[in-house]
Amino acid sequence: MTSPATPLARELVSHLVNHLDEQLRSVVRLRAAVEDLGAAIRARDVAAVLRHTGTLEAESTFRATLEERRAVLLQRGSAMLGVEPREVSVTGLCDLVDPEQAQLAKQRSDELLVAMEDVAREHRTNRTLMQQELSFLDHLLHLDGVPPDPTYEPPGDAGRRAAAGSSPASLALHRHGLDLRA
Repeated sequence: MTSPATPLARELVSHLVNHLDEQLRSVVRLRAAVEDLGAAIRARDVAAVLRHTGTLEAESTFRATLEERRAVLLQRGSAMLGVEPREVSVTGLCDLVDPEQAQLAKQRSDELLVAMEDVAREHRTNRTLMQQELSFLDHLLHLDGVPPDPTYEPPGDAGRRAAAGSSPASLALHRHGLDLRA
């Protein structure tokens, strides 16, 4: 510890611990939404995918508010440490307070980092699953004769589609690609 703990430093680190707790609660909600989204993707439950995506968006909006609060804490820490806000760290702030309070702040920070890594990993998995599902859907649509660049022309207007690289004959062939009639 570089200097004795001042009441302002103890108050700031106390606010930091409260903020980290709030961040942890948010990440728990985010993790649940991401896990639920993954289950919905795997089940190909479109309604649930949309619902959980909405939950993720709502939590992301709340997290923007948390970032604003974090910026205020960084400004206060910057003034106490005599460094730029981007240089403020939990470790730096913990140097200003007693070991017990410092340990609590470091513990919360570590928990938050682990929880956020878990959410990021699950989110990457969900993105991969969605990309696979959308690629498969794109493949199916092409088998059914949907042109690569859909147009607003009626189905019989092959002139526009021919310009996109498909001949009217190949469109007719693909249009019946899944037709199981003899």
